[in-house]
Amino acid sequence: MSHGSQPGSFELKLTSSTPAKNQHLDIGNDENESSLALSNASTYDLDNKETYSDKSGRKSSLTAVHVVDASTSSAATSKLALITGQERDEDSSPLSPDEENPPVYRMYKRRWIGVCALVLLNIIKGCNWVWFGAIANGISNEFGFTLSQVNMLGNVPHISYLAFSWCVPLLVRRWGLRWSSVFGASIMLLSAWLRLSGTAHGLSTSGSYGLMILAQILIGITAPCFQVVGPRYAEVWFDLQGRATTTMIVAISDPLGTAIGQIIPPFITNYRFGILVLALATTLLAPLCFAVLPQPPTPPTYSGSLTSPPLLQTLRAAIGRARKGEQFLTKTERLDFFILFFIFGVLVAGTSSFSVFIAQIFQPYGYSEVLSGIMGGVFLLSGLVAAIFSAPIFDRVLVHHLAKTVKVLLPALGVVWIGLVFAVRPNNLAGVFIVLVLIASISFILLPVGLELGVEITRNAETSTAVLWTGGNAVSFLWVLVMDALRAPETADPPKHMRNALIFNASFIAATACLVVFFTGAQTRRKKDEEMARLGNARAAEGH
Repeated sequence: MSHGSQPGSFELKLTSSTPAKNQHLDIGNDENESSLALSNASTYDLDNKETYSDKSGRKSSLTAVHVVDASTSSAATSKLALITGQERDEDSSPLSPDEENPPVYRMYKRRWIGVCALVLLNIIKGCNWVWFGAIANGISNEFGFTLSQVNMLGNVPHISYLAFSWCVPLLVRRWGLRWSSVFGASIMLLSAWLRLSGTAHGLSTSGSYGLMILAQILIGITAPCFQVVGPRYAEVWFDLQGRATTTMIVAISDPLGTAIGQIIPPFITNYRFGILVLALATTLLAPLCFAVLPQPPTPPTYSGSLTSPPLLQTLRAAIGRARKGEQFLTKTERLDFFILFFIFGVLVAGTSSFSVFIAQIFQPYGYSEVLSGIMGGVFLLSGLVAAIFSAPIFDRVLVHHLAKTVKVLLPALGVVWIGLVFAVRPNNLAGVFIVLVLIASISFILLPVGLELGVEITRNAETSTAVLWTGGNAVSFLWVLVMDALRAPETADPPKHMRNALIFNASFIAATACLVVFFTGAQTRRKKDEEMARLGNARAAEGH
């Protein structure tokens, strides 16, 4: 390393596998930034960001890499290739647009093919998960299972989800969007036919239950593959005017599948035939995994051009243990993510456990199995409609107000869940439907908003989505166990009612809503994307 001719700068010689003429590093060393200049250079791996010092001992953080003409060292020919934060690595990736040539962003019409594929895969996965929920009593009588065993069929996928969801960001990083989806679809197909094999008449009760519980374990492995891929797919294929909508579409397709999985089974009186129909539908839709597209040739936004940090790096940042040169989260961002993690987990648990117990909640009060299934369908479909109408508003009107949305809607949701406790009584069908529609509408609006905020806070779509859904499934597993234990005995009036379980669920959701007081929810990723888009547009205008 030799001291340069200009004050406050020095030259660092590099050796690469491909010799380059007049190759040098010119590291500017002023108070604001340091620049690294390469002339006629090949590709250099500068991921290992360090702090450089000149002879005076003054340290300077690497903030930019410029490609310059070594004969003139002209800043006019510089090309900005790398930007990193001096105090924090805010964007988790060092890429930045060209100073001379504005960043080129593009969207492709074929992007919708992957969205449709993910939606249909999520729908059929949701059907596989909750197929037994609305017909719990019928399944119990048909196969000789206890109600607790039937409930476990809907609960055990949460366990396998917890075990496998941490692997999905690694799969997406190594295999990409398409092959991660292919893996999930393959496991789902195996699950569907294992479930069908458990309906064979020659099997004992324990043998039948063993095959069905194994099938449900496998469906829990499938679920994170599609759920985690969704926000990342939206990030790499859609711009700022469509990203939230895409995240919403993919996110709510899972509860849409849950709705279909609750509406259809009660109408198929032959339960074994119904499971055959489910297996055939899964076989028909599973090949759609190949329609999930890999990353586009040209990204739609700045964040879409970046590679997400590794899973462990983001997790270290989330707990304040980021290493030098790694992604960094401020204290406010870390607090926000933990609050979001807890809120998301409780809300997902409240909704999913309600889906598991819906027949057992309403049947003690005189509502039929078919009507219980319709209630579950109305619950989820009304939420779907609310999410569809709200998503464009978040993309075009409330683009900077996701956190405010949470602060307004979450307390209202807690109040409505409390209202459900009083609505569940005999001959109150209209009241039940009104409360269910309100709960579903608010919940489904908050679901994609929560996922978007997770990505905004961490700037890592795969990891934040995996962590949030993992929390949701962990709490859901505990919720089902607790609510099952709170079922009233046979001697109660009415027998086996679940009023105490509803009180437990509503109380926790209402208490969790109070946490929004401490939530900030700064949209860091969007701010950076908008900044880069303005920069590109300004330079493009200057060029013309």
